[in-house]
Amino acid sequence: MSRTKWILFSLAVIFVVIQVIRPDFTNPPVDPKHTIQSLVTVPPNIDSTLRRACYDCHSYETRMPWYAQIAPVSWWLKGHINDGRKELNFSEFATYTKKRQLRKLDEACDEVKKGDMPLKTYVPMHPAAKLTDADRQMLCAWFQSVSR
Repeated sequence: MSRTKWILFSLAVIFVVIQVIRPDFTNPPVDPKHTIQSLVTVPPNIDSTLRRACYDCHSYETRMPWYAQIAPVSWWLKGHINDGRKELNFSEFATYTKKRQLRKLDEACDEVKKGDMPLKTYVPMHPAAKLTDADRQMLCAWFQSVSR
């Protein structure tokens, strides 16, 4: 077997073997008393925008795409989801202190306004998550109104 074929064969075997190492993508249960909706009225247009652009990483309502079953992409996605939930979790928002709630809303406005959220690596595979300038202004205005 030539060196190139041996390398390709080895890579194929490694790829198959790593498929066994799967992260747990089970969403934790959502306690309605802990959600942002338990604290404030979320208008339907804001709710739908948050769900399509933010909830996959920032809630316990993650919808896993087909490619989440393929390692090493699955590991990368799980890391992003864990980081996103740690940073801001709309399913646990009511459990935050008032000070943290206000800070998170302010940070969310900044991230959305600058175009840093949703992540640029997320949008190509989830085109519905793309925010228009109007979406960004609407979300930011709502975040600011809630934090007053």
